[in-house]
Amino acid sequence: MIKPKDLRIGNYVRVSNDRCAIPKGTICKVIAIYAGRMLYNDKGVVTLLPLDRSEEVPYSVLCEDIEGIHFSIKFLTKNGFKETEHRIDRSGYEWCTYENENSCVRVEYYPKTKDFSTFVGEEELCDITHVHELQNILSALKEDIEITI
Repeated sequence: MIKPKDLRIGNYVRVSNDRCAIPKGTICKVIAIYAGRMLYNDKGVVTLLPLDRSEEVPYSVLCEDIEGIHFSIKFLTKNGFKETEHRIDRSGYEWCTYENENSCVRVEYYPKTKDFSTFVGEEELCDITHVHELQNILSALKEDIEITI
């Protein structure tokens, strides 16, 4: 489940339950978010458009029936991020830096723990585990990067 407050229009998510019109595992784009206090016990609803659609029909889905798409190096490279640095410090701690020439956001990957963290300049923003989290960071910074899945 993703909380409505953690989503933005345009985020990519995956359907995680078979109890809706979209098959489980389908990757979708969020096109509307409804997060009212009384709406479905505060769980929220999103309107999704499946990416592999043959028709332009959106579906409303409970937020408890969606999940994030796991973040990966494959996703980074597919979206124009290139490894610019690979370092190992004196204690053996290793990390790789990925940058996109069209963005001020830098992503660091830590192979030992398989974690990702985002930076702007020398400031660490946050750790990320899902694609929509990077999309939210890019959106907040008004970065114009076309994200593909």
